[in-house]
Amino acid sequence: MNILIIGASGLVGGACFDYFSKSTQHIVTGTFRSFKSDHRFLVFDPLGNPSSLALLDQKWDAIILTAALTDVNLCEKEVDFSFKNTVSLTQLIVDKIKNTSAKLLYISTDYVFDGLKGPYYETDNVNPINVYGRHKLKAEEIIQRELSNFAIFRVTNVYGEESRGKNFVVRLIKQAKAGQRIDLDIPQDQFATPVYSFDIARSIELVLGSKSATIFHVAGTDYYNRFQLAQKVLAYVPGHQVYIRPQKSGGGSQSAVRPLRGGLVNKRLYDFDPLLTYVNVDAFASAYAAKGFFWI
Repeated sequence: MNILIIGASGLVGGACFDYFSKSTQHIVTGTFRSFKSDHRFLVFDPLGNPSSLALLDQKWDAIILTAALTDVNLCEKEVDFSFKNTVSLTQLIVDKIKNTSAKLLYISTDYVFDGLKGPYYETDNVNPINVYGRHKLKAEEIIQRELSNFAIFRVTNVYGEESRGKNFVVRLIKQAKAGQRIDLDIPQDQFATPVYSFDIARSIELVLGSKSATIFHVAGTDYYNRFQLAQKVLAYVPGHQVYIRPQKSGGGSQSAVRPLRGGLVNKRLYDFDPLLTYVNVDAFASAYAAKGFFWI
């Protein structure tokens, strides 16, 4: 397959690029907008440079759209900016490919739910409670309304190897290994199902060749609140100087309300592979703390 990964310099996009590049069955092209983590990546910035949409004129079998504005607090403060980088970007891509044979695979979020009764199945009613969730849902609706060959993958609390190490688990391990004293206030009322980035790539591969037009949930096997997750991760760095305190959501710098009982259930993916297994936080944290990587 000829695969285009939009946002290949990010956590999920980078995992997808590395994963599919190792297969002899695929030819993979990656793009970036502002951060270029790999010299092979192409610039793709249709909001700032509309001519870059010409990249979509090539014949692609699959387009994996991982580019996203994931700063939830920023989205809450800069609503127009959030709309452009999530909804408008998706609309531009959909308009360009809807008369082609390309399959769009879109990365969404459990923030389309209100967090009152998670973890959620694909068939549960959506009800986003912040700007980020509302805009991701609008992007989902555009795809479902205007395309016939797509798959939407909702994920949450993604962790894994990435060049910038921005995700919570990796950042916490690096802080712990640095040996400096750090005091952190971490919410104990936000529950989710952390998922390893390469497991998202594996999930995409499961449905890549199907004529799907549906939503899939991708979730790890753990169900933790953020404080519990931090405790679990720090246990693999003996002698660390990171001190964590539990707190309720809504304090500090969190201007956007979060779903509290979030998380996802992988029901539909098990229809593709009933023996599907995913990495858990213990496996990743123990390996990454010791070696600095997990997936090869």
